[in-house]
Amino acid sequence: MKTRFGFAATSLLAVAFVMFAGSQAFCGVISVNMDSWSEAEGFDHQDNPMLLTEVAGLVPAPNWNAYGAGSFHGVTPVDDSGAVTTLAITGTGGNNSWNTGGTGTKHMFADFCSDNGATLDISGVPYANYDLIVYSKSWEARDMNFSVNGGDVQTINSGGESPGSFGDDGELVEGVHYTTFSGLSGAITLTHDHLSGIQIVEAAAVPEPTTAVLLGLASVLGLSIFTRRRR
Repeated sequence: MKTRFGFAATSLLAVAFVMFAGSQAFCGVISVNMDSWSEAEGFDHQDNPMLLTEVAGLVPAPNWNAYGAGSFHGVTPVDDSGAVTTLAITGTGGNNSWNTGGTGTKHMFADFCSDNGATLDISGVPYANYDLIVYSKSWEARDMNFSVNGGDVQTINSGGESPGSFGDDGELVEGVHYTTFSGLSGAITLTHDHLSGIQIVEAAAVPEPTTAVLLGLASVLGLSIFTRRRR
C-alpha cells in the first residue's frame, strides 16, 4: 500500500514539475540604442553604431539595435540572442550626439534622441508582459521627464554629469542613469526627453493555476509519505 501510495505521489510530482517547467517562458530582452545618423547622407549612415558584441545595460545584453534618432528606419530588430523579432518602433525627436565614444554602456550613452516631449511608439513586442528600462544622460542638471501612455511621470537627473564620464565607475544608478516602467503589455507610447536607449525585458512567467494545484497536491502527498514513514 505504501509502495503504491509513494509511486502515485512521485508520478504526480513528476507531472507537476514538467508542467511547471513548460509554463516558464524564457526571459528575453530587446535592447535599442538611439544612434546618431549622418544628416548629410539623409540619415542613412550610422556615425558610430554599437557593435553587436558589445554588452550594455542594466540587464547586460549584446545585440543592441541601433535606431537613427530622428529617423527610426532601416532596422530589423533582434533580441539578445540575435533572433529576429516583431518589434516595431517609430517616433519623433531630434538627432544628437555627445561624441563620447567608449564601449558597452558608455557607448550606449554616446548619442541621444532630443526634444522634451518627443515620443516613441513601440508595438509588436513579442512578450505578453514586460518591463521597460529607459536610459538618459545630460550635461544639464535638470529633471528629464518620461511617461508611458500619458501616465505618471518618472524623472532622470544626471546632475550635470558628463555623458562621457560614465564608465569611470561603471555603475548604473536609478534616477540618475535610468528609470523603469513595470507591468506593461501590448503597444505603448513613451514620451521622453534626451533618450539614449531602452531595454524591453520579458516579465518572468508564473505557474498556471492548474500547475499550481498539481504542485500543491504533490506537496501534500509527499508530506503524507514522510509522516507515514516516521510512524
